[in-house]
Formats: sequence, C-alpha cells, structure tokens
Amino acid sequence: MFNKVAEGVVQGILIAAIGFSTATVWKAFQSSTEDLRIAKSQLNSQVQRNQQLIDFNKNQKEVNAELLSITNQQSEDLKKLAETIVSLNATVQKLSTQLKVKVDKTVSEKLVEVEKSVESRKATSASVQQQQQQQQLIYGQMQQQQQQQQQIQQKWH
Repeated sequence: MFNKVAEGVVQGILIAAIGFSTATVWKAFQSSTEDLRIAKSQLNSQVQRNQQLIDFNKNQKEVNAELLSITNQQSEDLKKLAETIVSLNATVQKLSTQLKVKVDKTVSEKLVEVEKSVESRKATSASVQQQQQQQQLIYGQMQQQQQQQQQIQQKWH
C-alpha cells in the first residue's frame, strides 16, 4: 500500500509537474506569440519605411535626372548666349569702326565746306572792302572836283 501511496504521490507530483510545465510552456508560448506579433508589426513598419525610402530614392533619382537635364540645357543656353555676345561685340566693333570712318569723313567734308565758306566770305569781305575804298576814293575825287568847281566859280564871280 505504501507503494501505491508513493506511486500516487509520484503520479500527483508528475501531474503537477506536467501541469506546471504545461502552464509554463503555455505562458512561454503566449509570450513568444506576443513577441512574434510585436516583431511582425515592427518588421511590417520597417518594410513600409524601407518601401517609402525606395520610393523616395526613386523620386529623388527622377528629380536629379530632371535637374541634370535642366542644368545641361542652361549650360547650352549660356554657351549660345556667350557666342551671341561675342558675335554682337564683333558687330558693335565693326559698326563703331564704320561709324567712326563715316563721321570722320563727314566732319572732314563739313570742315572743307566751312573753310570754303570762310574763304568765300573773306573774299566777299575783301571785295566789299575794296568797293568801299573805291567808293570813298570816288567820293573824295568828287569832293575835290566840287571844291575845284567852287573855286573856279568863285574866281569867275
């Protein structure tokens, strides 16, 4: 009977141990399940963040490609602008030289005209002065003749 009691006690201990073990394993299983659920949630969040980063990087690559295209176009535009400026500078230099030549020619022609006009006026002035002198001479002669006539008339009277 002692054996049976001992056997019952052992069985009770075993059942208690199995129950305790099962409860411990169940708690561990539940804890692991919760840990797995949390880990899965964190992993899903990380996957979403990674996908967002992938999308962002893809968009960033597209933006960078567009910026590079714009930069290249601006570079080409600046090259064309520089070529246009060089061409315009050459044209301005050419026109400036042509204008200077034309102005110099026009000024020279006008100076010749002015010199001719001055010479003509000098000649006219000299002619007028000569005519005035001749008129004064003639007037002087006429006065002299009048005086002579008056003297002659006085002698006769």
